[in-house]
Amino acid sequence: MRVVSRLKVSTLLVAVLSGFSSAQAASSDAFRTGFFFRAPKDIQVVTPILQYQSTRVKYSDSVQGTTKMNGIFQSGVGYEYGLLEDLSLGLNLSYTNLDIDSAGVKSTQSGIDDIVVFAKGKYGLDFGHLRYGAKLAFGLEKSKLKSNGDQNTSTGNVIFTPFIGLDTHLGSEAGTLGVKVSYELLKTDQKMTTDTGDVTYTKGNLLQTTLFYEHQLADHLVGGALTYNMYAERDSKVSGGATTTDSSWSTMGVAVYDQMALNEYTALVPQLSYAWDANSKYQGVKASIQSWNFQVGAHFLF
Repeated sequence: MRVVSRLKVSTLLVAVLSGFSSAQAASSDAFRTGFFFRAPKDIQVVTPILQYQSTRVKYSDSVQGTTKMNGIFQSGVGYEYGLLEDLSLGLNLSYTNLDIDSAGVKSTQSGIDDIVVFAKGKYGLDFGHLRYGAKLAFGLEKSKLKSNGDQNTSTGNVIFTPFIGLDTHLGSEAGTLGVKVSYELLKTDQKMTTDTGDVTYTKGNLLQTTLFYEHQLADHLVGGALTYNMYAERDSKVSGGATTTDSSWSTMGVAVYDQMALNEYTALVPQLSYAWDANSKYQGVKASIQSWNFQVGAHFLF
């Protein structure tokens, strides 16, 4: 079982800097946006992120009861390099360690998360910018579920997710408004190894849409975002058994975040987000969801 997807306003970012003086010269461009943060040309950015998540899933079925998941979620470091004036490349590495209480049965979900490589670009428009890019996530090992309920976080599959977005600056006193849409265009089968046989999951692709607004207040770039996640139906097949289908489900989420510039080459990036079920389902099963996520992190430009 995967934990409920938490709202991510900004990806784990890291930029590659070509030197201290170069980082200072380009920092004003790097910190101009929070949601679509991107490393300027010839600049490196390293972004350590620590996230704590607390999720509660209450199933309609009294037998399944309530599942609680608390702990460190997708925390690690990102690296990004500004390859061209309007194109950057990066890599995210993260670790998860969640304590799970499912109707009184305790277990953990921990391990190295799927590795993510990404590209981000922009194109200038009369009213703002066209944003585009993609990320490729791949697991180093198969999903594993032990008899006591413990599981790893690697999916063992490959997910290719392109995105497109727009932002427009409303004026120095009005801030920036934007939108981003992403879709898991390619998602290979996820195989989970259990003590009773292998389970293969197919489909379940995610469509994510986010609206955001941010405003500069002195050294703080303060923002808010609203996200809608739609998960397509997912098939699961136990080795030697029949295929079952989980119906589609969705979540909504809100977030507030800050990009606080400490100097020309360092910024803190705290974020608080909350997500809930949009159609009274969790992974195709009738349930209600409440999920809080708190993030602390920083951008270091070189």
